Amino acid sequence: MKRKLSNLLHALTALLFILSAIVWPLSYFMSYRLQRYSYWLDSTTQPAQVATLGDEIFCSGGQIQLSRGRSNSALYGSVPSPGGHWASELSIPRRSFGNRMSPFDSFNLRFAGFQIQFNAASNPPGWWTGKVLILPLWSFLLFGVPPLLWWRRRRRPDRGFTVQTLPC
Repeated sequence: MKRKLSNLLHALTALLFILSAIVWPLSYFMSYRLQRYSYWLDSTTQPAQVATLGDEIFCSGGQIQLSRGRSNSALYGSVPSPGGHWASELSIPRRSFGNRMSPFDSFNLRFAGFQIQFNAASNPPGWWTGKVLILPLWSFLLFGVPPLLWWRRRRRPDRGFTVQTLPC
C-alpha cells in the first residue's frame, strides 16, 4: 500500500511538472480563465439577499492566479436560479499581473512573483470577501525533482555483488 501511494504521488507530481512546462510558455501568448459561480437565496437575512460564491483560475504572463470570492447583495429583480454555472475564456495575455494594495485588504503580501491577498468590505445592504493566491509558473518546475529522483533510483542496478556457490 505504501509503495502504491508513493508511485501515485510521484505520477501526480510528474503530471503537474509536465502540465506546467507546457502552460508556462503558452501563457505568454494567450490568457486562460476558468470560472465557476454559484448562486442561492439567503433567507436568513432580512430582507432576503442573493449569496454568491465564485472560484476562478486565471493564467497569463507566466503566472497563475487562484481566487475565491463570496458576497451577499440585495435582491434586485428576479431571483437567480439556484446552482452554478461555468465560464471559460481565452484572450491576449496581460503583462502586468497581480493585485495592487487596496483599502479593503486585510492582508496583502507580494514577493518575487508570489502574492497572497485577503480582502473584505461591507457594502450595505451586503458584503463581499475575496482570497487570491498568485504563483509564478516556474515554481511548478520544482515538482519535476521527486519523479526524477524516483526514476533514477529505480533504474540503478542493485548494490552489492551476486553470491555464487563454488563447485566442489
